[in-house]
Amino acid sequence: MLFSACGGLNGGPPAGATDPGYIITVKISASDTQEATQQKYGGTILSWYSDQGIAHLKLSTAEHAALMSRGVSVQSTANGALSSPEVGANGFNSWAGGFNSWAGGFNSWAGGWNSWAGGSNIPDSPGENNKVFMQVRLPQAHAIARKFGEGVKVAVVDTGIDTAHQGFVGRLAPSSEWRDFIENDNNPMEPSGGSAYGHGTAAAGLVLQVAPKATILPIRVLNSNGQGNLDHVILAINHAVNTGAKIINLSLGAFEWYQPLVDAINFAGSRGVWVVASVGNQGKKDEITYPGRWGWWLSNVIGVGSVDSDDKLSKFSSFGADVFTWAPGNDVTSYYPSNRTAKVRGTSFAAPLVAGALALAYSETTYDWARSDLKSYFQDSLENQSLWYNLYQANSSWCSVSDGLGGLWCHGAGRLDIERFLRSLPGFSPASNTGTLDFVRNGSFESGSFASWTTSGAVSISWVDWWGEFFAGANGARINGTGSLEQTITGLAPNTTYTLTAWLKVDGSGESLLLGARNFGGSEVGVSATGSTDWVQRSLDFKTGANNTSAVVFIRKTAGWQAAFADLITVTRK
Repeated sequence: MLFSACGGLNGGPPAGATDPGYIITVKISASDTQEATQQKYGGTILSWYSDQGIAHLKLSTAEHAALMSRGVSVQSTANGALSSPEVGANGFNSWAGGFNSWAGGFNSWAGGWNSWAGGSNIPDSPGENNKVFMQVRLPQAHAIARKFGEGVKVAVVDTGIDTAHQGFVGRLAPSSEWRDFIENDNNPMEPSGGSAYGHGTAAAGLVLQVAPKATILPIRVLNSNGQGNLDHVILAINHAVNTGAKIINLSLGAFEWYQPLVDAINFAGSRGVWVVASVGNQGKKDEITYPGRWGWWLSNVIGVGSVDSDDKLSKFSSFGADVFTWAPGNDVTSYYPSNRTAKVRGTSFAAPLVAGALALAYSETTYDWARSDLKSYFQDSLENQSLWYNLYQANSSWCSVSDGLGGLWCHGAGRLDIERFLRSLPGFSPASNTGTLDFVRNGSFESGSFASWTTSGAVSISWVDWWGEFFAGANGARINGTGSLEQTITGLAPNTTYTLTAWLKVDGSGESLLLGARNFGGSEVGVSATGSTDWVQRSLDFKTGANNTSAVVFIRKTAGWQAAFADLITVTRK
């Protein structure tokens, strides 16, 4: 039995393995020792859970047969196999495509994150993921976050990663903590070739796009074809817990219930560690892999299925009552080996978005009791209106809201909403837009008024979230027809460059909208958001004159009869 990268159960052991053997579970007491237990039963110790009163031992087939011949009564499990769901699942073998060189494809993204890491601004995201990230409200979450996952270690248990990838520089756990349980060494570098090459690199990259200051602990348990054995997954979970990981991402699964895996996950839960797992790529009802299937049964597990950017069930995703939550998994851009990026698809890549969200939330609350109950806050924050409608309509033959589950049979608890998750945390205090260097006053309109702004025309405060009339927080600015809002900012330094940034959208493709600056000692500058019916971030630079210490920033709508919206308007020193 094989674990696979999420979705497939592939018969037989991984290439190169000749005897997967057996795992036995034995009871232990406080007086037992590992040495004596190993001498009694043979094999090698995998797990020693003194709190649970059990231990796991790995035995060869010969050792297992000898033990059975002695009439010893133990719980015995064939050392099963798990695999990446994207490998061999219903023809969805082509899980990665659209390769780009890192330098050529993500210049602005890499540059934006580099400057953010040492500076003051909200991290930029790759433009290719704009729609996906807007769907889960990641930019809005970053706009109010303070820690961005700082201090939270996320174990990515997978095919390994490209540890030399530029995107991982300064973002990995110490190399002494890395593990490759297939080669039995400390170098979890993904080997080239194989149908799952790049799988773990992409999963880890998505965690970091959500929680860019988190620390990745790479652990390799799947070979280059996305297959691995149960004993390695158990060892990986134990190692992640013992080295301080708070989140474990398992983009892998199997169709068989393994009690030793339950024991390992319970051990993680007893240490306050969360496990996020993909649910499989079979594209069928109830063909959900373990451990993702345990999201409603084990208190520290969240099983993740995939939806597309319109909140419709991904064709490849397994579905059914045992799916706990959903996240986008269609053509998401992430890291790929050799300093490249790729578009990836599968429940394996929906799961890391949730793992990243947990890391982000873990860092944003200082209460241990809140961290131990993250799953409850996560569940309460999930978006379910559009998801319920889409999944119910597509699957009305099996989805019923009269089953006493309030529709959970249809759509699980709901789809990931990262901003709402952060705001649900006890004691969470939203950060200002870009830190202390923002010169704009009331740029997010959270005062519920236009204090510090001068307005003309039909300008009003937007507070209705149903139509997305504000980008983050609880308020935004709305311009009906034509109108403008402007503010004089002061305290600027002469001969200095500043960056003006805002989030903008319009209701109609023909509506004109301009973000600009004037009266700073140079000619008026502006950037257009005309026709942007989804929220977009626009920015421009202006340089003050030799004697100028102020400027006027403005949002101006000069044509069209439909509404335009603005939020998170900031000016920072470049």
